[in-house]
Amino acid sequence: AAANVVTIGSTNTTASLTLQSGSGGIQFTGGHKVSITSVAAAATPYAVLGSDYFITTDTTGGVLTLTLPAAPATGRVIVVYDGVGQAAINNITIDANTKSIAMSATSAGTKTITTAYGSAILTYNGTLWLGQRVA
Repeated sequence: AAANVVTIGSTNTTASLTLQSGSGGIQFTGGHKVSITSVAAAATPYAVLGSDYFITTDTTGGVLTLTLPAAPATGRVIVVYDGVGQAAINNITIDANTKSIAMSATSAGTKTITTAYGSAILTYNGTLWLGQRVA
């Protein structure tokens, strides 16, 4: 019997994929679970927890600041996403908490998401957060 295979992709550059898993996260068959944390502007400043991985934000009620861990483990990855498309109106600030974030050809203690549905992928290398802005 053939293995079960699901291929996700498109040759259309405007294609997208949305997985809505609620607060339960996404679990892969190998047991790896990706936690999803929803943070609204009312929680500002939000201290990112050790269990946080994918943080979807709602800045409908105002600006939001996310404060990264002060002593992250090397290799720690955090994804921040503007889940409601309001970052162009109410920005999302990521505070590196005494570290720096190297992203978009600059390094600073804070970076801001200012694009609707924008996101950032941050990886801690032992010294600073390496960031990649998406969108």
